[in-house]
Amino acid sequence: MPRGWIYTCIAATLFSGSLMADTSLSPTDTPWKATVEYLHFKPFITDTYFVINRGTRNSFPIVAIGGQEQNNVFNYHGGARVGLAYEYCDGLSQASLTYTRLETESCRRIEDNDPTFPVLSPTNGPASWSTSELRFVNAMESCLDFLYQRGDLMFERKVYCDCDLTLSVGVGVEAAELRLNSAFNTEDPEEDGHLRYRSRTDGIGPQLMLGATYNIFDHSCFTDHDFCRIPGRLDIKVRLGGSLLVGSTESSIFSDFTSNLGNFPPTISSDNQSHRSRRMIPVLHTRVGIRWETCFCNAPIGFEVGYELSNYYRAITEIIYPSDFSALSFSPTRNLYKNLGLAGLYLSASVNF
Repeated sequence: MPRGWIYTCIAATLFSGSLMADTSLSPTDTPWKATVEYLHFKPFITDTYFVINRGTRNSFPIVAIGGQEQNNVFNYHGGARVGLAYEYCDGLSQASLTYTRLETESCRRIEDNDPTFPVLSPTNGPASWSTSELRFVNAMESCLDFLYQRGDLMFERKVYCDCDLTLSVGVGVEAAELRLNSAFNTEDPEEDGHLRYRSRTDGIGPQLMLGATYNIFDHSCFTDHDFCRIPGRLDIKVRLGGSLLVGSTESSIFSDFTSNLGNFPPTISSDNQSHRSRRMIPVLHTRVGIRWETCFCNAPIGFEVGYELSNYYRAITEIIYPSDFSALSFSPTRNLYKNLGLAGLYLSASVNF
């Protein structure tokens, strides 16, 4: 995580402490709330195709002019989020700190079962992999390893409470780490290649939030004898947010290519490059869910289920080779920026104390 995030949390903690010490603030009987969430998310990354199927065999070699891109996409995977919040000003304001983590991987292998008329053409790597003369391989493999970490510090304030509808606004800070490791391997009796991408982006910046809560029904959680009973309160909750992160990316690429085209010993070409880039990363967050609040032995608890969507624009950096130079040679590379999306269901449980 960015080092500035640690300093921001320390300053916010001191600021929150001064607020809590102010006798003019009147927190509720249970101002603290701890939250644990299970995330069932699927990452989406722009352009994860790694090989092109050039078409039907009976049209070879005309297949060079077209084909179908084969993608390596992530599946849904489990993640986690934990949070701690404090309510003050009679419950009208809240300060919260949350941490989110998701780690997943995906591998896909494409094989040509009849290499007599090959149709698989790589799309990654230097010209020795994907030259304009069109190179074919017997098999191509892609493996992606992805890590997502995010921290949020948010101060919220209710600005409208009437007719079962509550509107709130929030300002805060978001810090995120996005790490993508990619590995590509070609297999061919005459030529083999290995390619490794590394991309790590750290970003931190301001965040704005708009929230809406609509109460479907509400029954008292306590009886005259002060013990718990069901039901409680059922709400529909919507949160829209956006951040503008100052991002820094460290990216690298390693590739090696072995050619056995009549040469002994085989011809081996390798290349290793690294880049560092900085840019602004816009972020959008959307969250819609239904929340049930009740109590357990005088302690308010809540359960929520819903759908969440996050988009990070130009967040992933990939080093690519130009396609206009001869095979078995390496030229200066350039950065290709890709968008990242995260979408899926979440299950949340919280308790006030």
